Amino acid sequence: MLYITHDYSVALSRPDKIRMQVRGDVENRNTIMNNGKVSIYDLEANAYAEIPVEDDIDDALDTLIDDYGLPIPLTQLLYSDTAVDMDEDLESDGYYFGTVNVDNKPCYYVGFPGKEWDIQLWIEKGDRPLIRRASFVDKMMKDQPRSMIKVAWNIDEITDQSVFTFAAPKGAKKIEVKKVSTDKAVEKDQK
Repeated sequence: MLYITHDYSVALSRPDKIRMQVRGDVENRNTIMNNGKVSIYDLEANAYAEIPVEDDIDDALDTLIDDYGLPIPLTQLLYSDTAVDMDEDLESDGYYFGTVNVDNKPCYYVGFPGKEWDIQLWIEKGDRPLIRRASFVDKMMKDQPRSMIKVAWNIDEITDQSVFTFAAPKGAKKIEVKKVSTDKAVEKDQK
């Protein structure tokens, strides 16, 4: 089994702002979404792209995935209603495996088999049912890779909105990102 490690730092301000920093074995990039534009900066290549998207985070994520073929890490946890997003793929109502401790917090341990993904979640008991750990098995890829995610929440309001502003580093090369062709686009063009 191949293990790849990444650390993510995510700031989110609904309805239209995300900042994600990824540092790890195979990916080192910053992704900033702000008011209808996503800027993606690859640290190792010193290159960046800017992509116009919808103002709403949910719609923007759909556009990045569907129109550009860009996988955004932690997408399942960034949608405003994770349960609705997951429900489209699920094959059953899921399973409850009991209560376990994650970082000394009692959590419900649940699993959901799906057509494209198998998902397991550890959800904190109590007034704030925060996801503390998640596991995703990608059933659409060869060898069905698994992502294990441990989540540390800071749900305080973000007061420094400048974290959602992208400025290209000196000497960074701007690259063009083109839409991928999809069956929907082909059908639309044929009409």
